Parts: sequence; C-alpha cells; structure tokens
Amino acid sequence: MLICGIDKSTGHQRPFVVSEDGEIVTTADSVYSQVLISLDLTKTFTYADAGTVDERITEIQYASVSVGTGFTETYQYSGSPGAYRVTSFSRTAN
Repeated sequence: MLICGIDKSTGHQRPFVVSEDGEIVTTADSVYSQVLISLDLTKTFTYADAGTVDERITEIQYASVSVGTGFTETYQYSGSPGAYRVTSFSRTAN
C-alpha cells in the first residue's frame, strides 16, 4: 500500500510503501514519485489548436508546494490536421 506521511528528518511530506502488517518497506525517493502522490498536486495543461477538432496537449506542468518542486512533460506531434500523433515525449524537472 502506498501512503503519504511526514518525513521527521526534513518535515516534508513523503510517500511510503507499507506492507500489510504496517512495516515501511521503502520510500518513493524520486521527485517524480513524490510530486505525483503529494496531497497538494496541481496540474496545468497547455494545448495546441485549443478549441478545434485538432486540440491536443503539448505540455503538462506538475507542481507540489509540500515537495517543493515539480516537473514538466512535453509532447511533440507530427502529422496533419485530423491525423496528429505523438512522436516524442520528454520530462524535465522544474
């Protein structure tokens, strides 16, 4: 089971993986994991061709005040109107 708790050494919210008997098995150390399961996660979407039939997500920004950082996912597309497809994806820390 994945839960969130406060890391006593830092005072920050941190994800923990807990076994069925309540023992902490591991912690989610990556910033990506910490941000995604934070209780104050915010997501901001950016679109290409917004409001049209070709509307598609080009960027998603994830942020968490409790973790103190975030990351951005960027999507690249190729094709033509009505037939766009993702050709690349990247994730960068903010």
